[in-house]
Amino acid sequence: MATKNEIETLRMELKKLESITNEQWLAGLNPRKRAELDFHNKDRDRKRVAEIGKDDFEKYYGNKKYYTTVERSTGYTVDWIRKHAAGKIFLDYACGNGQYAIKAAQAGAALAIGIDISDESIRNARADAAALGLQN
Repeated sequence: MATKNEIETLRMELKKLESITNEQWLAGLNPRKRAELDFHNKDRDRKRVAEIGKDDFEKYYGNKKYYTTVERSTGYTVDWIRKHAAGKIFLDYACGNGQYAIKAAQAGAALAIGIDISDESIRNARADAAALGLQN
């Protein structure tokens, strides 16, 4: 189980990371990472996705229909989180919209952390967590 000291230390380190300005963070990214960031921000912009036409949606998101092939893996992961996250520190690196960090928080994790290159994804994860009454 995570100790209060471990959790508080991690929270302090996360606060330090949050103090880095967006400009500082972007300046440290090489062109490949910047392209990755731009791709994921565009891909996870919920407003854009909702407004996109059917043909463009199929062009950019048509591959999502194949994601059903990973349903068993996703189910296994969610079940594992439900069984093992309570009282622990849970880190979801490359968290996307934070689905697993949110599941860990719901399962009683002492601290659930989601990290992603996409600030759009982090905004989505925070909004989803807040909508569920989970602490930021």
